[in-house]
Order: sequence, then C-alpha cells, then structure tokens
Amino acid sequence: EACIDFPEEDIELASRKEIIESAETILKELASLLKSYDEGRFFREGLAAAIVGRPNVGKSSLLNALLQKDRAIVTDTPGTTRDTIEEYLNINGLPLRIIDTAGIRESHDMAEKEGVKRSIRAMEDADLVIAVIDGSEPLKDEDFEALGKTKGKNTIIVINKSDLPIHGSTTSQLEHYTARILKVSATRGDGLEKLKEIIFQSSVKNWKEQKEGVIVTNLRHKIAIQSAYDSLKNGIKAIETDKPLEIIAIEFRDSLDRLGEIVGAVTTDDILNRIFSDFCIGK
Repeated sequence: EACIDFPEEDIELASRKEIIESAETILKELASLLKSYDEGRFFREGLAAAIVGRPNVGKSSLLNALLQKDRAIVTDTPGTTRDTIEEYLNINGLPLRIIDTAGIRESHDMAEKEGVKRSIRAMEDADLVIAVIDGSEPLKDEDFEALGKTKGKNTIIVINKSDLPIHGSTTSQLEHYTARILKVSATRGDGLEKLKEIIFQSSVKNWKEQKEGVIVTNLRHKIAIQSAYDSLKNGIKAIETDKPLEIIAIEFRDSLDRLGEIVGAVTTDDILNRIFSDFCIGK
C-alpha cells in the first residue's frame, strides 16, 4: 500500500517469491484454525451420537451401561423402544449427547413405523453413529438394512453380547462398513471403556496435538477466518497472474481486516470515521 500511495518514495518491496511464501505460511495457519472449529464446536455444544440397529440387539442395554443407570426400559421383546431417548455423558471433557433409537426394521405397526422414522432421522442428524450388532447370532437382513443407512457417516460398530459365544463370520462381514469394530458386553461392562476411548478419538482426531494451540469455537470467528483465508488466497492468485499492485493490496487488506474483526484491531476506515465524526474539517 505504501508503494502505491507514495510512488515517488524509494520504498523497498519484497520479491514476489517472498510475498507468496509468507502468504502461504499464513494460509496454512488459517486452514489449521478452520479445521479446529468442528472440534471446538463439539466441546462447546456436545457431540450427538445415535445408537442404532435392528430390534433386540442391546441398544438400550448399551445406553444404560454407558450411563451406569437404568434410563431405558429393557425387555426380551423386540420393539420395546418406540421413541428416541436422549441423555448426556461426559467423556474426557467431551459432552456426549447420546440417543437411543427404536430398532430399524419393516413394521406394520403405526407406532413402531413412526419410531423407525425417528431413528433414521436421528442417525442422519448425528455427528457419530454407534451401530449395534448381536454377536451371538448370524447377521440378519435387518442388520444389513440398518448398516446400509450408516453409509457416509462417522460410524463405530459395536458387536454386543461378547459374554456369549460370538458367531464366527460376524466380524469379517462388518469390515466393509468401517474399520472401527469393537466387541462389548453391555450386561457385564466388558469393552465399555475402550468404546468411550474410540468415541473420543474418532470425533476429535487431532485434539491431542491441537489442544495446546488455539481452538476456534465461535461461529463469527470461523466466518471471519474463512473470509480472511479466501482473500489471502485471491491475493496469491493475483500475484501469480501479474495483476496490478492495487488489486493485490485490496485482497491482502481485506484479509487483514477480517482478522482485525476477531482481535478488535482498529482498521484504516475506523480511524477515518472517527476523525470525521469528532472534527469538523474546513471550518
């Protein structure tokens, strides 16, 4: 900007290569901050985890075991859970909103059909899906139907009832859906601590490395950083395509101003507005 405003002055300008290298270093820092937003959101708002699966595989038992209390009704009758049940759990400081859902299967019962619809909706809205399988039985069509609906979701498969003999081919048939497969016993508590660890790690993968730095949790800050990132990238592109200095300066200034919105820096326009509001020039 100084070179543009005072062309008669002998102001030394950094080379194109130096400017691009500096800008790209800042770009990486901004990208890292943007990536931290989702993890920061989890710690502020909580992670939504839906427990899904066909009826009678132990979804409600798993919820009760994780909460260490009898929150959901558990019976041997398939279809006992007709509606979603929500509770909160804290895992290593991560608030977990855990949702027990009705068993997913074809049904002619109106109440159960509505429960299945709500289960699918909860799965679609969840940040994490915990798909429960009855490991003591061969996989059924209803298991594959429920697993098929987890496609594209962050999923953990829990093979429940590990206190009973596990059906031999179950694990190999599940590897197609996710690499995160765990055997637990909701009745005995086996594998629950490992499940909590996997829930935490699968949701905040880089938290261990990033927690010592800055984590973005505010949506307004995230939008400002995204705008700064976009303008900086446009500035680099302007340099690479030999655009006029004025265009490059506009992009870099806009990037700086967006960051200034976060830290509360006073911009050039702010200074001018204050001058014209406090003084009557020309009288």
